[in-house]
Amino acid sequence: IENQPPVLTSPPQTLTYIPENSILWLTGVNLKQFWENIKIDLDTSNPFPQLLYQGIHPLEESLNINFADDIFSSLTGEYALSLSINEETKDLDWLFINNNNITSQLDNLAKEKGLSVGTLTLKDHPITAWTKLVTSSAGNFSSLKAEVKGVYAQRGSYEILTNSVNILSDVLANSADDNLSSSPLESYNSKIRSTISVLPKENNGYLYLDWQPLKPYIVKKFPIIKIAELGLKPLFDNLQSLTIISEGVENGVNKGTIFLDI
Repeated sequence: IENQPPVLTSPPQTLTYIPENSILWLTGVNLKQFWENIKIDLDTSNPFPQLLYQGIHPLEESLNINFADDIFSSLTGEYALSLSINEETKDLDWLFINNNNITSQLDNLAKEKGLSVGTLTLKDHPITAWTKLVTSSAGNFSSLKAEVKGVYAQRGSYEILTNSVNILSDVLANSADDNLSSSPLESYNSKIRSTISVLPKENNGYLYLDWQPLKPYIVKKFPIIKIAELGLKPLFDNLQSLTIISEGVENGVNKGTIFLDI
């Protein structure tokens, strides 16, 4: 393997938009290359690619697309993916940030699948929503409501796409265009600042797991994790978060750092 120095010399700006309640986030440059490296694990027992896929799969179903083949394969700039827990449904909500232009393509796909594509205002900011009209009945009364399949906004040069209006609202409220010109570290939430401050700045991106709230979702899908955890019970009982970075290839060896917050 040829020597490959780290791509990043400082954390990517996409970290600015990661909500503080995210239980998993991933950020870096060239999602196309990253996804090619891990997509084989979607067919194995590796839980982390499966969790990412679980988050975006509802949108894939709505638009009848394959994100890895139709979208990720064209993304070579900065990106971020995050998952957070929906407090009402306890399902995982997803958030995707990139500095490419993919939303016009997704708008066309949404229209082809019969979804309505409309522009609205949220937090004094224009947003676009993909919705589907559904009927509901209560006694002798019937009503129509718009079911949100996806929503996105533009912030600076970045597209912010999610399945949750609440998440987009929080992102727009807690990030401002003038943050992009200030110190990047100051624009990140406190959890991200404390995490990346102890890690090498030169790397290929970050994978962060907030272990305690994430664990039930992993164990439910992969019970073998629970068995493995028993062998390292003192560690996993106290593990708060896990952060992994890749630092390129040197002398034919992949380099990386794993940071455990216990």
